[in-house]
Amino acid sequence: ASKDIRTVGVFLQDLHNEVFADVFDGIRQVIDETEIQIVLAVGSSAPGHDSKALDTLIAARVGVIIAAGLTMADSDLKRYAKRTKIVSVTRKLEGVSSVVADDYAGAMLATKHLLAMGHTRIAFLANPQTDGYLDRQRGYLDAMSGAGVAPIVQPSSYVRMEAEVDADTLLKSEKPTAVFAHNDLSALGVLDAVLSTGLRPGADVAVVGYDNTSLSQTPDRKSTRLN
Repeated sequence: ASKDIRTVGVFLQDLHNEVFADVFDGIRQVIDETEIQIVLAVGSSAPGHDSKALDTLIAARVGVIIAAGLTMADSDLKRYAKRTKIVSVTRKLEGVSSVVADDYAGAMLATKHLLAMGHTRIAFLANPQTDGYLDRQRGYLDAMSGAGVAPIVQPSSYVRMEAEVDADTLLKSEKPTAVFAHNDLSALGVLDAVLSTGLRPGADVAVVGYDNTSLSQTPDRKSTRLN
């Protein structure tokens, strides 16, 4: 936060996802020590909402935008980065300042963990495959390929209830012994589906989430813990 910036625009994809709440808490912790003001805009995973939110922040004449969870095309993000200063969080793009984790390595670790436990029917409940968010599925596929095991991919969304429906379809059609969900919210949807089908999470079906939010530590499912 440089001294010549008086306002910081913050874009969050989803207020219901604890990852973005954690990002906002981190931003506020630093900003609260300055006289800089925060202007917040909330987007959506639905097409077009990213652009509307960024346009709102630019119209507010913020000095910089910290954007967490942008799902727009790479070409669109680069176009916005030419109009204003942007720091992209959770998504890496060449030429744009980014703060990210290694999703590919994380997905490889999660999948290899399940393989090491002896699972061979490991399904991936996939996030929407948009620019910037392809590495978790890629890491899963490469880990499965390296082990000589056939992948099982079920497309899904970022919404817990929709993830539950998709996971229910997956459990009934493919009968996996383990499910790697693309984030913690979708992993909770998997747990909902496992329980509703009469199976035991962690016993009949292993479930792994991704993000390590506090949601993953919630002890509301006996004998279940997301890693």
